[in-house]
Amino acid sequence: MNGDSQNTPFSWFSLYYSINNLFVCRHEIVGVVTAVGNSVHKFQVDHDGTNTYGGYSDIIVVHPRFVVQFPENLPFDAGAPLLCAGITVYSPMKYYGMTEQGKHLGVAGLGGLGHIAAFGLKITVISTSPKKEDEAITKVGADAFVAVNTMDYIIETIIHWLRCAAY
Repeated sequence: MNGDSQNTPFSWFSLYYSINNLFVCRHEIVGVVTAVGNSVHKFQVDHDGTNTYGGYSDIIVVHPRFVVQFPENLPFDAGAPLLCAGITVYSPMKYYGMTEQGKHLGVAGLGGLGHIAAFGLKITVISTSPKKEDEAITKVGADAFVAVNTMDYIIETIIHWLRCAAY
């Protein structure tokens, strides 16, 4: 569940209902195209897919600039979270030139955002849980892992950033 959806009094109900009834709540809106304007050529009526009641709406009106077509093999419930979490990660990466293969990126945490940040980069996962190292390396494919709550890491950080080693 994304942070902005946690600010409502019904957030835990929404999360429970979403999981048990397979729809995506809040702003990650997915669905089937039912009508298009005369000047819309990129999308057509009856684009395949199953309505997941994203955004709690039966019908919405969207400018075609803000519509993304999912590949046929990407289910709505798997693709919808990429719309928010994906842009949360991708936007600053693009802004700072971090979408080119071979660059090195530190990812804070192994959550939904961290899983999206690969893009062929060298990834170091930074986590407070040393238990997540195996998952980060073997399942997610990170190149390195740093547990930030260990004394070894704190000492390494001080030496590296403050250049204390020379003294």
